[in-house]
Amino acid sequence: ETTLPVSGKTVKNRLANAATSEYLADPNTNNPNEKHFCLYQRWSSGGSGMVLTGNVMVERLCKENSRNVVLDKMSDLSTFRTWAKSFKQNGDQQQEDALSIMQINHAGRQSPLASTGVLNRPISISGGWNSRLLLPGLLGKILGWFLFLTPKKMDWHEIQKVTAQFVTSAKLAKETGFDGVQIHAAHGYLLAQSLSPNGNLRNDNYGGTPEGRRKLLLEIIPAVREAVGKDFVLGVKLNTKDRRNDGLDRENECIDLIAKLSDLKQLDFIELSGGSFEDFFLLSSAGQGTHQPFAHRLHSAMQKSPKEAKNMPRIMLTGGFRSAADMSNALELGMADFIGLGRPCCVNPSFPHDILTGKQKLMKDVPLDTYFAKALLEPVLNALWYQRQIDLLSQNKEFDPKLSILSTLIFLFFKTYIWDWKTMFYHAPATS
Repeated sequence: ETTLPVSGKTVKNRLANAATSEYLADPNTNNPNEKHFCLYQRWSSGGSGMVLTGNVMVERLCKENSRNVVLDKMSDLSTFRTWAKSFKQNGDQQQEDALSIMQINHAGRQSPLASTGVLNRPISISGGWNSRLLLPGLLGKILGWFLFLTPKKMDWHEIQKVTAQFVTSAKLAKETGFDGVQIHAAHGYLLAQSLSPNGNLRNDNYGGTPEGRRKLLLEIIPAVREAVGKDFVLGVKLNTKDRRNDGLDRENECIDLIAKLSDLKQLDFIELSGGSFEDFFLLSSAGQGTHQPFAHRLHSAMQKSPKEAKNMPRIMLTGGFRSAADMSNALELGMADFIGLGRPCCVNPSFPHDILTGKQKLMKDVPLDTYFAKALLEPVLNALWYQRQIDLLSQNKEFDPKLSILSTLIFLFFKTYIWDWKTMFYHAPATS
């Protein structure tokens, strides 16, 4: 068992289901439904100490996908209460419940045409042509011009609105029965855009320097903590780097940010990840192992006395873990307090339990190959193929290793990034 430093909540073990986008909501209501209830009942029964949801968006006009869940004042809260209860129906009276952690997010410029529709430009920390999203590879750069609209630079009032939206979603998550929230500030979404020197081109108080780039996040976290109180779990997800060619300066900036976040004494855990839509490699199984050396550097840089360490946010390391030996090694070396598991749980919902009991020691990835435009298509194919596996799990079906690669790439890529037939010309109502 591990006790979280601010909320005091107990996590029954050191494995967690990392957030994985489900794309299961109805695109016109964006409420959770029976598929979510089934999926998270299975995952919460799988043995993890914490189970994190996929992206729950705080803004309807800037979603990562048209079928993301959205939690705001227009949401049907009864569906969220049912969703929260599904985490506590593990069917094993001898097994302690996993903590239910809702990941809350704003996509910023990474909101594709299928989500925004043709009538809405996504907002971002920076705007204009030089802030457009550039997907990897030549094909990616061409497609990016068609799939993502030019973002609009946020003004001061929109920045304050975003803070209020994160607060609202966190309060509603608590009200509907979740144990906590994780603020998503990684993978190139809005808060990661703000933190990144590549994505934040502002020269006012919200950009220009590391202090300016982290200002928005450092305003949101205390506002959320004040709104939800100390008995609610609060975490944040950060990029160790945005692109493969980011050097030590970017890593040092991240270490400095984590030190600042620790000094706030308001966070229960910090999850380390990396990558964005502009560098899919770091989001792939092969690339995610690159976060472990950073975690070792962080551990060395953040050495504290036992008393100080007790109050530090717990570190969750996600990506590339497929064997019990690697997980044990990372924990024993102090690189992490929790191990985040994503795709293995899409294959086997009980993977955490099987690892803990010794029933399974290793899981191999299913090799997927597009044979061309690999820098763009292979990571996208992997993500979409596993989302189709999630859809099977949500229908109480089992993993299908023979799921068609071609239909996944054509059908889901089209629906996810180009045209979701229910929402292409749907204009979402403005939120406050």
